[in-house]
Amino acid sequence: MPLIGLTQRIENLLTFLEIQGVRTVLQIGAESGESVEIFSSKGFDVTVFSLDSGRSAEISNKLDEKNLKANLINIPSQIKISYYDFALAYNNIYKRTHQELRDRLTVFLAYLKEDGFFYLTLASTRNSNYGKGKEVEKNTYESGGKITHYCDAVEIVNLFRHVEIIDLRNEEQEEPGSFHWHVLGRNRDPYPPEEEEASTAEDE
Repeated sequence: MPLIGLTQRIENLLTFLEIQGVRTVLQIGAESGESVEIFSSKGFDVTVFSLDSGRSAEISNKLDEKNLKANLINIPSQIKISYYDFALAYNNIYKRTHQELRDRLTVFLAYLKEDGFFYLTLASTRNSNYGKGKEVEKNTYESGGKITHYCDAVEIVNLFRHVEIIDLRNEEQEEPGSFHWHVLGRNRDPYPPEEEEASTAEDE
């Protein structure tokens, strides 16, 4: 399978997002200005959150040159809750301990409308960097002053048990050995309480 990066992955998602009626987009991290340009050029109302104000300024200048628009913010409290149709977090949400990852995932999903879609990546235990550096806790390592938590299949199932998973892949990105979990999902419980109760009643 060819190794592809964020820009191509976004291109591959566009038709799906358009069919689902997605209008408002939140991108966590401003590493790829090209992805912001893609969303804006296709008419999405895109918001980009980044703590790097310098990077945000660069993206803003590039958008201006192409007469494109995006809402670039650097303060977390400015991100609207339960507002976005689609949220993206590519290679950034997992750079923390296991509990911090769980907490950050909860916040990430809170930005979405009910039934909103999301796409995010998590470092895989198949990644070539897994096990390198100082072990902080199980599947969590510190290297070069940065902490990374790596997920196995069991943890992925546990992390996303309360949302609907549309597509799940453990695959390389642009570099050999760069295995990440790629998760496309929807912010809704795949087993609502009423369905669980109905299923229990039938079993009895």
